[in-house]
Amino acid sequence: MIIGIVSDTHFGYSRWPEDALKQGREAILKAAEEADVLLIPGDIFDKEKPSIDIISQLLNILLELEDRGWGKNINVYDDQGEKINCRLPIAVIRGTHERVEKNKTDPIEFVTLTKYWINVHNKGIVFEKENEKLRIFGMGGVPEDLAKESIRYIDPKPKPNMFNMFVLHQTFNELIPIHKEEFLCYENLPKNFDLYVNGHIHKQMCDLDGKFIIPGSTVITQLKPEEQDPKGYILYDTERKTHEFREINSRPFVIKKLKFENAKVEEVKEKIENEIQEIVNQHNFPIIRIIIQGNLVKGLKPTDIILNFSHPNAFKIYVDNQFEGQTIESTINKVKDIKKEFKDPKKIGYSILLEKLKDIDFKFKNIDELFESIGESVDKGLEYVEETNLD
Repeated sequence: MIIGIVSDTHFGYSRWPEDALKQGREAILKAAEEADVLLIPGDIFDKEKPSIDIISQLLNILLELEDRGWGKNINVYDDQGEKINCRLPIAVIRGTHERVEKNKTDPIEFVTLTKYWINVHNKGIVFEKENEKLRIFGMGGVPEDLAKESIRYIDPKPKPNMFNMFVLHQTFNELIPIHKEEFLCYENLPKNFDLYVNGHIHKQMCDLDGKFIIPGSTVITQLKPEEQDPKGYILYDTERKTHEFREINSRPFVIKKLKFENAKVEEVKEKIENEIQEIVNQHNFPIIRIIIQGNLVKGLKPTDIILNFSHPNAFKIYVDNQFEGQTIESTINKVKDIKKEFKDPKKIGYSILLEKLKDIDFKFKNIDELFESIGESVDKGLEYVEETNLD
């Protein structure tokens, strides 16, 4: 049996919703062309409360599969052997973006009501084709500090005489540079499954001799180096126990670092513009992130560098100003002075943010919302600025 694995489509992603729809749609439809069963391990939607329009976009893709007659030769059963009436052989779990309050219906469960797919959270579902059986047991995304206990609580176990897959949506210490006690490790995975599939991480990966697979995302949502990799989906062959990564048409994302020493503003601007031109010559309408580092000539501050750049053949351009400003010693002394006034780290950060905003003459009434979004990540802060049309 062939399983098509598509993850982290993030339908409704506010930064570039057209990319999320176009690329997610292509991945799902192309994977289905070659697969008997589809698996989507979380973050199908970007928000826990997607709009009706966004849900409709997803339903139209599933309707297209149904109209093609895809999946009619697959029978579906629960773990007790009872046949399940479903319209398409698609298994899903929720991700971190779809978590809602307890006793609330998340968007994954909402679409489950249409019978277009089956939510395999905390249960096993068997897909059968010509006496070949595939069983998928899932655990939807949970807070990282609850992941180990959740696996112990649901206690997933494989069943004999079928191919057993365990799917989840979590962070693993083996896959990231910074280890944390609350993150999962491979040793926490339930034993003796034939294949483990994980969503959440946007870089396509394979480990444990091909038994642990991460398909990656279908759309860029964070301006991180790993998002430069090709986007696509996985085709897994349960008989051969092999997989292939299939690339989709996705928007190019390019990160370039430029280093300067005793630079003038004109020099920095010219080098950035030349780099942008070189990138658009090589890529079709890309997202570009330019990181500028080093130092400026005496008398200039990092905030003297204008960061607004555009190009008719670039989709979006970000310039990340990492120039050395004040000395480390003076920065530490300033933080110490602020700490005398505030004990709460959040208030210290808020005070520093206000000071930085004054330096660039940034005027906006609701600084609290900006601070909270930046507190999540730089990317969230940029996204907030874009959503509120701030200059």
